[in-house]
Amino acid sequence: IALRRAGIDAPILAWLHAPGASFVEAAGLGIELGISSVDQLVAAASAATADRAVGVHLKVETGLGRNGIA
Repeated sequence: IALRRAGIDAPILAWLHAPGASFVEAAGLGIELGISSVDQLVAAASAATADRAVGVHLKVETGLGRNGIA
């Protein structure tokens, strides 16, 4: 969000989020989201509107224990 506020319009992927984070502002700024839980996926979907999709990247647990969806 700080990058967008600073005028950066390049693609941005935010992949670490606080528990229970709202994605509404990030989605409104066109920031794509790294999703590592079903709860985060629901929150990302809730941030979408009829005229604005939310880009997501699903992080999958591959055995390394690095914050992916089991």
